[in-house]
Amino acid sequence: MCILLASQQPNTDYNLIVIANRDEFHLRDAAPLKFWGEKPHILGGRDLEAGGSWLAINKKGYLAAITNISEGGETIQNPVTRGSIVTEFLDGKEKADKFAENLRNGHRKYNGFNLITYDGTTLYWDSNRSEKGKTIPYQSFAISNTTPNNRWEKTELLKKNFEKAMGGPSAGLQKRLMSILMPGSRTKTPDSALSSVKLDSLRENIFIQGDSYGTRCSSVILFGSNGLISFTERRFNSSGEITGENTIKINKLNL
Repeated sequence: MCILLASQQPNTDYNLIVIANRDEFHLRDAAPLKFWGEKPHILGGRDLEAGGSWLAINKKGYLAAITNISEGGETIQNPVTRGSIVTEFLDGKEKADKFAENLRNGHRKYNGFNLITYDGTTLYWDSNRSEKGKTIPYQSFAISNTTPNNRWEKTELLKKNFEKAMGGPSAGLQKRLMSILMPGSRTKTPDSALSSVKLDSLRENIFIQGDSYGTRCSSVILFGSNGLISFTERRFNSSGEITGENTIKINKLNL
């Protein structure tokens, strides 16, 4: 279960801020935040098992993110990996809304997903569990592993904590945003897939800790109004301990 918050123009310093936790099985191999070797215009983590990514940007200042939807709808046999959608958007030149609309022709190839796209102007949400997508308004927008009309405790809490973090000084903003993705009071999640306690925990907790499944990384992306984009990723093991962190910056004005 993942969680993501996006806020377009939260103040005069930033055009967009995106923060997210990626929750996944610890045995699923992934590459850390970096530019991709054969696609050097793309920056993000990478799923080494199926390809693609859960959250990435490109040098033009586009962004794409996917969260899986774990409830409702049919399960596709031999589905296309949802992470490939992120790559496809960042490889192209389509605007955020147009890309999502065109993707609808192939929705049945994928299991359930939320898609966030950003083209430097428009921030857009769509899903193959919804009849249509929508432009995200200029306010905090948070999603997890259900459609936005289903409010989970964790998404509401993240929006509340985000507003508090934005109320502080500009200095230290990145650290404050990272801190709300890994609260000190986190629940260790039972590993039984059928556990009702586990399901409740996944819907309630921003940071998930579990022996086989949990939060693998936290990300903070700041799109500065001055053209500077800062992407920070912090990685964790099954005990919730930090195993690595790096920040990579792109200056669109120098490209």
